[in-house]
Amino acid sequence: MALVAALLFMMIGTGIWAYDTPAYFVSVDVNPGLTMEVNMFKHVIGLDYSDDEAEALLGDLDRKDKNIEHVIAEIIARLTEAGYFDNDGNIVIAAAAKDEQRAEILAGKFLEVAEDEAEKNDAQPEVVAEGLGYFMVQEAKELGITPGRLNIITNLLGEEVNDENINEPIRDLMARFTATKGREGKTIKEQAGKPEGAGKPGNEDDSEEPGKSEGVGKLEDADKLEGVGKRCR
Repeated sequence: MALVAALLFMMIGTGIWAYDTPAYFVSVDVNPGLTMEVNMFKHVIGLDYSDDEAEALLGDLDRKDKNIEHVIAEIIARLTEAGYFDNDGNIVIAAAAKDEQRAEILAGKFLEVAEDEAEKNDAQPEVVAEGLGYFMVQEAKELGITPGRLNIITNLLGEEVNDENINEPIRDLMARFTATKGREGKTIKEQAGKPEGAGKPGNEDDSEEPGKSEGVGKLEDADKLEGVGKRCR
């Protein structure tokens, strides 16, 4: 009887640990920006606002028992309602996982979710989605910005992060990319050193088996990923 109770306690404890452990990270930038922690069950378990504007607009976002695709759709709907896409605009989504190939697949799925939601709301923003490694999450956290913004600045524009570009509107960052790198005939993925077609949804199942969560992967210490900007659990 004691053995059964002990095993049951271990199973419950493992389930709680798995639910509360980030399996990957997703950032969304328009100009409000935020980073979400997502567990192996695709539920959003943490939100990190990169600025006061994001917290004011999305602070009461209903994410309880909601999967990441539902939350992304809700974010796009709110931003559309608030007028962020009245003049088209840009949405930059970044998915960061230990396996960058899986991150690209996730990014492709989230791109479709964002585009579909924008279309439902009669908006036409340009949506870009990229798959990144965990190291980008840690570096972005140290700078107080999203991994998506960091990716634009360092990988797409090839710049060092500074006070100017760290606060530059996403629309302006993307316009500069189009005017410079884009003029050279390079796509965003080619500029980032990725083959064209990466990030498109494939047949791979992105679900995780219990006990096989990617956790925080190469960063070793989960605490290093706590708190990008203003955090809300």
